[in-house]
Amino acid sequence: MEIWVIALIDLGVLFVFLNILFGLSQLLKNNNILDIGYGLAYALIAIVTLVLKRSYTVRSMI
Repeated sequence: MEIWVIALIDLGVLFVFLNILFGLSQLLKNNNILDIGYGLAYALIAIVTLVLKRSYTVRSMI
């Protein structure tokens, strides 16, 4: 059960990082304020998911 949850979180983190890369490429293509906002939102989501993953893996180890 826990392995499945960790695998799902890993997939989510990978998806978020791909979204960040896509957002950065869009930002380089056209400098819209909206794109910068999307990039910041994706970065925030990535940080939150990484923190959640770290706290979950630490909790499951104990």
